[in-house]
Amino acid sequence: MSERIVDIFENPLPSYSIEVFPPKPNLEKTLEIIFDTIDRLKVIDPSFVSVTYGSGGYNRERALSIAGHLIQGAYRALSHITAVGYLRSDIVDLLDQLYYLGVRNVLALRGDIPPNLIFPDTELDRFRYAYDLIDFVKRDGRFCIGAAAYPEGYADSGDVDLSVLYLKKKAEVGADFFITQLFFDNARFYRFLEKARAVGISQPIVPAIMPILRNTNLKRILSLSSTSLPSGLQEKIDRFGADPLDLEKVGIAHAAKQVQDLREHGMKHIHLYTMNKSKQIIEICRLSETVSKSEGR
Repeated sequence: MSERIVDIFENPLPSYSIEVFPPKPNLEKTLEIIFDTIDRLKVIDPSFVSVTYGSGGYNRERALSIAGHLIQGAYRALSHITAVGYLRSDIVDLLDQLYYLGVRNVLALRGDIPPNLIFPDTELDRFRYAYDLIDFVKRDGRFCIGAAAYPEGYADSGDVDLSVLYLKKKAEVGADFFITQLFFDNARFYRFLEKARAVGISQPIVPAIMPILRNTNLKRILSLSSTSLPSGLQEKIDRFGADPLDLEKVGIAHAAKQVQDLREHGMKHIHLYTMNKSKQIIEICRLSETVSKSEGR
């Protein structure tokens, strides 16, 4: 089995990957919950597991612990690293820790910019953009590098052409593959993919799906991104959103429909933002008729 995630995308068979996140320290959750989620999701045979942590290094130690356990469990781990707020020496230390744990794949992101953060022109020891971090990690030479793609543009602009411009820059400095921000309208992803290919971006661009499970989560997503809702989905949310169980059914059904449509359009690999919810993710895969036959063993 190749350690490099980018090699997965050469396989013509359909596949999934998943993202998990460490519980917040102030909640009564433990790492066992995360590993229980991953264990339950074995039925969809995830080809790799993405491990996130909060901006500014929040939960980094837990994220490193999860990544290390994943490697020990024979999973490919994709560890997030962020540019904002770190010196180059910090990133060197982090890369060394990841490599020591056996991690060979990273997702290089800009990260959330704290309020009032100023980048002095003379500050050369920090990373301003994701592509600066990607270039730095590429020069390190030890890791397969993933990067983010924004099918509906960045939250502060919604400019898809600008998003493609930055995507091309990331590709040029060394990104091996891309994972998209979540989206609810597949048509917008297809248009973005067409634009990316038109400017010469050849790296794999993996569509990522997150189901709508709670109204509060949906409102937060829409407020922090340029993600839009197709009219049909908005109508169902307006109709059923008052009941949490009904809303969850709507979210699961829509995500399953997205997965099925993506498969029909040739997307062999799909990334799933799990929110540590195994039951709902398995149901999405079942409804899209691509869940592993090992379910229920």
